[in-house]
Amino acid sequence: MKQRVYFEHLSCSHCAMKIEEKLEKRKLFPEVAVSFATGVILVESDHPVSEGELAAMQKICDDIEPGVTLSLQKPGTAPTAGAVPGSGHDHSHGEHDACGCGHDHNHGEHGACGCGHDHGHGEHDACGCGHDRGHGEHNACDCGHDHGHGEHGTCDCGHDHGHGEHDACGCGHDHGHGEHDACGCGHDHDRGEHDTCGCGHDHGHGEHDACGCEHDHGEEAAVEASEQAARKLAARPGTQTLRFTGLSCSHCAMKIEERLEKSGRFEAVSVSFATGTILIRSLRTLNLEDLTFVQQVCDDIEPGVQVSLAGAAPSKKAAPSEEGTEKRPLWPLLLAVLLAVSGMASEHLATATAVLWIADGLLVAACALACYDVWYKGVTGIFKKRVDENLLVTVAVIASFFLGEFGEAAMVALLFKISLYLEDRAVGATRKSLNAITNIQPETAAVAGPGGQITETPAEQVQVGDEIVIRPSDRVPLDCVILSGSTAVDKSAITGESLPVNAAEGDALPSGAINLSGLVRAKVTSPLEESTAARIIKLVEESAAQKSKSQKFITRFAAIYTPVILLCALLVAILPPLTGLGSWNHWIYTALVFVVSACPCALVISIPLGFYAGIGAASKRGVLIKGGKHIENLAKLTDAVFDKTGTLTDGKLQVTEVKALADLSEEEVLAYSALAEQYSNHPISRSIVAQCPQLPGEKLLSVEEIAGKGVRAQLEGRELLCGSARLLRDAGVAVPEGIEANVLLAIGGQCKGYVTVGDQVRPDSRETMSQLKALGVRTAMLTGDSAKAAAKVAGQLGLDDYRADLLPQDKVDGLLSLKGEGKTVAFVGDGINDAPVLAASDVGVAMGFGTDAAIEAADVVLVSGKPSSLPGAVKLSRRVMNLIKFNIAFALIVKFLVIGLSLFGLSTIWMAVFADVGVTVLSVLNVTRLLLGSKKQ
Repeated sequence: MKQRVYFEHLSCSHCAMKIEEKLEKRKLFPEVAVSFATGVILVESDHPVSEGELAAMQKICDDIEPGVTLSLQKPGTAPTAGAVPGSGHDHSHGEHDACGCGHDHNHGEHGACGCGHDHGHGEHDACGCGHDRGHGEHNACDCGHDHGHGEHGTCDCGHDHGHGEHDACGCGHDHGHGEHDACGCGHDHDRGEHDTCGCGHDHGHGEHDACGCEHDHGEEAAVEASEQAARKLAARPGTQTLRFTGLSCSHCAMKIEERLEKSGRFEAVSVSFATGTILIRSLRTLNLEDLTFVQQVCDDIEPGVQVSLAGAAPSKKAAPSEEGTEKRPLWPLLLAVLLAVSGMASEHLATATAVLWIADGLLVAACALACYDVWYKGVTGIFKKRVDENLLVTVAVIASFFLGEFGEAAMVALLFKISLYLEDRAVGATRKSLNAITNIQPETAAVAGPGGQITETPAEQVQVGDEIVIRPSDRVPLDCVILSGSTAVDKSAITGESLPVNAAEGDALPSGAINLSGLVRAKVTSPLEESTAARIIKLVEESAAQKSKSQKFITRFAAIYTPVILLCALLVAILPPLTGLGSWNHWIYTALVFVVSACPCALVISIPLGFYAGIGAASKRGVLIKGGKHIENLAKLTDAVFDKTGTLTDGKLQVTEVKALADLSEEEVLAYSALAEQYSNHPISRSIVAQCPQLPGEKLLSVEEIAGKGVRAQLEGRELLCGSARLLRDAGVAVPEGIEANVLLAIGGQCKGYVTVGDQVRPDSRETMSQLKALGVRTAMLTGDSAKAAAKVAGQLGLDDYRADLLPQDKVDGLLSLKGEGKTVAFVGDGINDAPVLAASDVGVAMGFGTDAAIEAADVVLVSGKPSSLPGAVKLSRRVMNLIKFNIAFALIVKFLVIGLSLFGLSTIWMAVFADVGVTVLSVLNVTRLLLGSKKQ
């Protein structure tokens, strides 16, 4: 079974990979997976992780990244009473409060401290140093020196200074109060200089406010916008979402992610080029300095990228759209085409040398007009040690000029620019489609005041219990319950069900649904961040951080592919001419084909975009898939295991059978059972009473409920027993063999009959099993119900296997018994008791938004709460994987075909351009097909 070990203080994703590799080599467990993004080490083990195993894991972490701490308990949760994980000593209440040392001490000692010394109350508050000091020393500091109260406020430097020095600064110099405010430069300046700026120049107060440019200017409206951004960031700790625009290079997105992760400022970073978002996980609240730092990183790698905040619900103004990629004006491209056509025509028709010079000039002008920005990025990329498609094309065009191939240079420049234009439009359209999926929550709500006035209020300011008005055609802004009015509601954005649902007073409305007809008043039941729409948006956006094996492979492949191809280009340009196998011009030209083919953009863009498009398409169908790796597992699903109650059945208990055994009729058996059960609150008792509105006229003299067994009641002169077979046997009543009913009835010491209570099979369960079998997926069921009830449901649905009479902890063993070599098993459940087995499966599927524990443990959420959504998710996942595999094969085959043909002089540079950007466009267009078509497809 899978178990979780939590880690803290690991700031390097590369170290996380090394830890995983070292743990796998040590073979402490059959399987190990380290998730840097979630701070969890998932281990496969047939026993709980022991203290010795935890110590061995800690030793491996210490060897790779000192300071990392492991725990079997989730950080931030209260420790088990009377025990402190990792402590080897006994102590009284309050000892070892949030402490990992190995010594005994009194209440309050080592408050949030990890040192190895004894000290009094207040010593080492929030400190990690190894020295003794008085109260207040080392406030929020990790240095190794002693200093007075207030020294090193939020500072990591190695120098002593007074109060206020190094406020929010990481430089290595001493300065007075206010110096280096929110600045990362290496110069001394007066208060106010370098406010929220990362430039390398000195300037007065107000200069470069919230700006990343290279010029001095006064205060602008950007200051107020930056302050608002800082307040929004500070208000939302945990995972933050930033949006970016103006980034046209997927390879650059990878570099931005790598640079942000290596900075050590954040716990985890995931940059999604497909959606135009940056997901940042941090244990502290982000501030304006963090936002400025992210902007500076983007500016260093790709000038022109703009980073902004994303709210809880994506704003229509901030949402990525076609403008999410770099806008390329069309007129320079059209003029460049005209010049190139004129130049080529002149070149073919020219008879005089002067005309040839004019033709070459037109071709050079066409190249310059088409690719001036590409050349600029390519040349500046050299100084930033960046090799991308811009530099490769720049080298190819300039080299073609030197070889005298002016027409070829113009063809390369124009094809590259046209391909970039089409790529921008294709990626932009895909982003717009993806954004429409998450843009389902209104930014405001119409709040009804005490006097009846209606006020448009920001959704995040609406409180639980407030009364809101929802007009026809409006989206429901927050989860609520209808107080008055009735309407028809479209829940397709939430559940994927296209048919409207009628709603009236007392019915719940999820945020994101559309009010189709009537005006209703409703009471808010949850805040914005906990609403259904917000949870869906969060799951969909964070799914980009869960990278699949294919994505990880492409990332590693891209890091190797480009330098290898460039090295081959260098060898092709030099070795054959040196050995007399051809002219320098021919082999340099061939090497240029290699150079242009060296960019892996088709793979780097289309693969992540394919997974995210699949996630988006699934969410339109009411299925939330939490990452690309779960799409991979769904695509190769071999077995689907279901819980029974509430999953395959509706979970609503009803009387399904009444049987009389003696002198009573079936109606009388039910009536006397209801008479005995009428005072019990047990669900089975309530279902029996509900089935029998007319009770017998006899009066009960006494009633006793026996926990876990049933009810003993006293009639006039007779004893009435109603409950399990154990209840009757304990009272000395003979129970006929072969009865497996829930409730047996005995009157006067004789068994009179029995009542079977159960829930009904869902209408779509049988069709679900048929569809899964058609897909080659084996079906099974795990349930805590009796073998007879389980066999009945299994027979009705045509299941391949089932396990009955299982306690919640037994379901994990039941699932493992169904797993085998090479199998991928999904478990589908709906309750809190299903969380362990959901986590133990290859794909955990939660039914609806039932319990937080089940949703957190699950990899897939069927928002509609219907099992029939699962076959569609499997079909879609297989389609996604087929498209991605085709894109990978198509891109590699075309690239290597062009490279191979170039060795025989059969391919040109413009063909290599098509093999790069042209294939990228076709791959992106292929992926967008996932977002088209019917929701039921």
